[in-house]
Amino acid sequence: IVEWIDAHVPRDRVVAMNAAVEQRTDELNAELDRASADAAAREVRWASVHLGFGETPIEVVGATWEDKMGLLMLTGRRLVFTYGGTPVVDVPLDAITAVQRRGGHLRDRALVIRAEDATFGFREPQPGRRLDVFFDALHEAVSGNEPRVVVEEQPSRLLSFAPYASFIASPLSFLLLYP
Repeated sequence: IVEWIDAHVPRDRVVAMNAAVEQRTDELNAELDRASADAAAREVRWASVHLGFGETPIEVVGATWEDKMGLLMLTGRRLVFTYGGTPVVDVPLDAITAVQRRGGHLRDRALVIRAEDATFGFREPQPGRRLDVFFDALHEAVSGNEPRVVVEEQPSRLLSFAPYASFIASPLSFLLLYP
């Protein structure tokens, strides 16, 4: 019978865990499809296999961590980053100590999560406009009734300008020396 199952059932088939999980997964999948985030939409179905029984995804966004493009999923228990359907980063909500949203219209957007023993930077959210919704849901999930998680402000533009000051100073010094 095992040979018959292997021959006739697709390997990527996902078995329903429970109705609430399946319903929310389908909703998130449809939202990502409408936003033209096809890779993230496929990853939602694969990632839902690794959720515990009754663990429902709250929000998802496609993201890049290190060199891996995958899916960042928030559940009621944890924050999970999956790559190819396999969990790569798994942080319980209780372990998160700080969250930060970075970037804007001209700069690349990112989400920085600080845990007790590590810092994770997720960049290039897909679709980009979902990052704000994801951040708000994450903030609400980790805060609950008592605000124990620090919401960090993004670094000022002046601080991020300092590494590039030499590129501007070099042409200016040339003009001062040779008028």
